[in-house]
Amino acid sequence: MSQFLIQIPRLCPSHTGSAPARSDRTARRFFRAFRAAAVIACILLLAAGHASAGPLDSIPVGPSDRVILNQNVNLSENGGASNLFVPQQATVFFDVAVQSGKKVLLMVITEDQWKAISSGEKPSGSPILRRHVSGVESVSVSIPRGTYAVAMIPAQGATQVVMRARARY
Repeated sequence: MSQFLIQIPRLCPSHTGSAPARSDRTARRFFRAFRAAAVIACILLLAAGHASAGPLDSIPVGPSDRVILNQNVNLSENGGASNLFVPQQATVFFDVAVQSGKKVLLMVITEDQWKAISSGEKPSGSPILRRHVSGVESVSVSIPRGTYAVAMIPAQGATQVVMRARARY
C-alpha cells in the first residue's frame, strides 16, 4: 500500500503562516516595541534630570551645612510664613530665588513676635532679619536655639519663590 499526499486547496490562504507562527511573530514584535519604548523612556528620564538646573544650584552648600527648611511656593499678595526650628546656636543661611523681575521681603522673627502679630498686637523688639531680596541671593544671620517664623511678603503681587534655610554649627 502506498501513501499518497493529497493537497487540499485553501479557500482563504493566509500569508502570515499558521496560528502558532503568527502568535510567536506577534509576541516578538510586541516585546521589541516594548523594549524600544522602555529605552526611550529611560533616556528621557535621565535627560530630564540633567537638563534643568534648580534655581538655587548656583549657591554652594558646604559640607558642614545642614538644610533645616526647604520651600518652593507661589506666594499670594499677602505672602506666607513658615516655622523654623534651630536646634542649637548656628549661622543660618537663607538661600532665596525669587521669580524674575519680582522682589520679596524676607523676615525672620521670634515665636513671641509671631504670636503678637497673629493676635493683632504690635510685636516687641525688631526682627532678627528683615531684607528685600530679588533674583537669587543668600542672606545669613546668627541665631540662638529656638523656634522662629520665616515670613516672605511679595512687593508686587503674587510671586513664585524657592527658599532653603541651612544651618552651619
